Amino acid sequence: MPRTGISCSSSLGIRLDGNQRPYAPGDAITGHVYRRNHTINTNASIVISVSGRSKTKIVLQDIDFGDTKRGRFNLISAKTQLKIFQGPIHIGAGADEHVWPFSITLPKYVNPRSLRNDKQRESFLPLHQEDHVLPSTYMYSSDGDIQAFIEYYLTATLKFGGKNKSVEATLPITVMRMPLNPPIPDFGLNRARSHHKIVAYRLVPGTEETKLSFYQELKQILQTSSVPLLAFDLIVSLPTVIQLDNPDLLPVLFHIIPSRTATSKALRDVPQQVELSFISIRVVRTIDLLCSGILSPHSNERSTELDLDVMDTLSKAKGGIYIPCANGSLPVDLRGMIDLRLGRHGRQYFRSPSFTTYNIRQSHSLKWEFRGAIAGQYFKAEGVSPVTLLAPSDERESGRVERDEKAPLANPGAANEPFVGPSQPIRNE
Repeated sequence: MPRTGISCSSSLGIRLDGNQRPYAPGDAITGHVYRRNHTINTNASIVISVSGRSKTKIVLQDIDFGDTKRGRFNLISAKTQLKIFQGPIHIGAGADEHVWPFSITLPKYVNPRSLRNDKQRESFLPLHQEDHVLPSTYMYSSDGDIQAFIEYYLTATLKFGGKNKSVEATLPITVMRMPLNPPIPDFGLNRARSHHKIVAYRLVPGTEETKLSFYQELKQILQTSSVPLLAFDLIVSLPTVIQLDNPDLLPVLFHIIPSRTATSKALRDVPQQVELSFISIRVVRTIDLLCSGILSPHSNERSTELDLDVMDTLSKAKGGIYIPCANGSLPVDLRGMIDLRLGRHGRQYFRSPSFTTYNIRQSHSLKWEFRGAIAGQYFKAEGVSPVTLLAPSDERESGRVERDEKAPLANPGAANEPFVGPSQPIRNE
């Protein structure tokens, strides 16, 4: 399932103004079409268009044979094109390159009438809504048996008058949905609560170094009622919303609250300290794909995990890390120690946020594990909490062409209206 590649030559090519940066839905794409080959034609025309599509592929493995299923949705109307030139072209042999400037607007929303798929069962989104913003450029492939991509590209077509002949050039572009708001300040913490009990003689103050007898060790293993018991709740708070490239540190909070009624009387007002012995946080990415089927759509789900390696930083803390377990104790926020961010400011370089389009859905979750120790006894808690990864804020300083500028923009209702003007040669300095 190949993606559209660059196809530019001396016969016809496309160049973009400035660097080939990502475009946001609704942006104006400016550049020029060029040709160097010898040409003499009295009535040629040049059209520039922008296209977008979302494609999926699933290879079904069978005992006897394999079968390939595919899914496709067009995201941009075929009428999103602009005639940038019509008239005579004269390019002599060895002459300078001729160029034709263009400015075409990338639609902000998907055109539901251009999807070329009317089966709701093959889509994660309602098909007839007109408020679906164009999804970002995307690529995913796993072991060759599933593949998905979202692509956008420009096509320039030169037609020669009086001849049934044309030349095309294509140029892929990158589209990114980038919110205009500044980086989010609220991470929407999710609290996961777990209950724990520690049974140990050394919980009693002053007995931390006391050597236990054989019978005491046996009672402690059997957790008899005569052994002191500390009961508490561990609350782990992690973000539910993370914006990529946000320079702010991600909060990671641990709060231990003693359970007074379930704790032995001798320990109810005794402050304790829980040593953090290990912590792991992984980002789980889940990809869901839909492909066309005769009776029902075919789907596939894949998950991958990325360890954020938070222990690499915490293991360097001198004297260990302790979390108080006492009445009225406050949560411990490890954000300053972990120095955790996602994106270009962090240790792990994420570029693909959570999103859902017609046949592709990408979601994320945080898989965590906590191990603590108190009075020589260890306990563990683990869980998975959903998280939404947002696209980075749009920090581009320039590059947008507003609609009130005098550049000709694509108008689906007037796709055949020519922008008439002479070709422009570029002199070789």
